[in-house]
Amino acid sequence: TMCRKPWLCQATGAKGGKKPNGGGRGSALNTDVVNVDHCLLMAQKWHSLRSDLESSIYKMTKDEIINYGRTGDYRRDIFQGHCKDDGAEHYLTIANSDEKIIAKIQDLYLPFQSSILHSKD
Repeated sequence: TMCRKPWLCQATGAKGGKKPNGGGRGSALNTDVVNVDHCLLMAQKWHSLRSDLESSIYKMTKDEIINYGRTGDYRRDIFQGHCKDDGAEHYLTIANSDEKIIAKIQDLYLPFQSSILHSKD
């Protein structure tokens, strides 16, 4: 997508999509083809959904490792603690990718899936 994926932690716009300080292709949002404010709004919505998911997992598990993915301080107004700086290498994964926590995500959706399956009966 022209706005880049929300987990790329990009909030910098530049002509041609290259940061002026020597950044390579795709190192910035390309202001020749996108409205940076629109892209940041979309990223903010995605990170808001992720924050809701993290809150739900925390309520279920009370495991503090979930907070690891919210410790970033780059553009908290957009990325809500999920990024340490501009660029994909600064993205903080959910619960530090802890497998036992990630497995709990499925538990959140099993009741929903079950209700859909039974509504077709």
